[in-house]
Amino acid sequence: MSKVKPFKLGFVDFATKDVGKLRNYYTEIMGYKFVEQDNEGKVYLSNGLDHHNIVISPCENNGVQSYGYQLDGQMSLEDVQKQLKAQGIDSSIKRDAKPGLSEFLELTDPAGNLLQLYLKMDEAAIGFGSSGILPFKLGHVAFHAENYAKTIDFYQEVLGFHFTDMIGPNLANFLTCNADHHVINIVKSNQTKLHHIAFQLKDASHHITSADYLVKNGYPILWGPSRHTAGHN
Repeated sequence: MSKVKPFKLGFVDFATKDVGKLRNYYTEIMGYKFVEQDNEGKVYLSNGLDHHNIVISPCENNGVQSYGYQLDGQMSLEDVQKQLKAQGIDSSIKRDAKPGLSEFLELTDPAGNLLQLYLKMDEAAIGFGSSGILPFKLGHVAFHAENYAKTIDFYQEVLGFHFTDMIGPNLANFLTCNADHHVINIVKSNQTKLHHIAFQLKDASHHITSADYLVKNGYPILWGPSRHTAGHN
């Protein structure tokens, strides 16, 4: 029997009070390219391959609105929904509800994060950026999670993630759905919120030039470039 299996973190949808400011950061500093803006004011940005990797949504509060994961294609969304239902997990299939995605399955993890699972995404057809940091891809997200143990079980038992590492006893748990050391980092907390988002760079020299670029554009480096223990990033 096939199992639900994401194979990559596809996009992050940020809610923000200031769409213009965040759009400028991701286009002018990070080097993502503008794809389109929908009738709700949501801005879609791409690193040049997928239709979008970053979504910026107008909202009264700042935070993460949703995370998108691409599935391996071994199951239809209808079959995924049936499997989730058998485990007592509610979900809904949405069609033509988001640019670049003809359909996706929406559900909530035990921490309260909104997840959107999809099989394929339109290509951006805008080419790669030529200025800015220009990250290779979204690397991972780390989030504080209430219902810490249940959330870890959900990603392992329901979505097929694998445990790879941890920091301290029950402080932070590292999970992956592909060959990367981790795609998500779940941090124990009494409130769910974003801890950090990581972008993969090409090599060590890209780290150095990125740090220089940030400082020159008024974004101070808080720590690094360096390594941390889990995953030796």
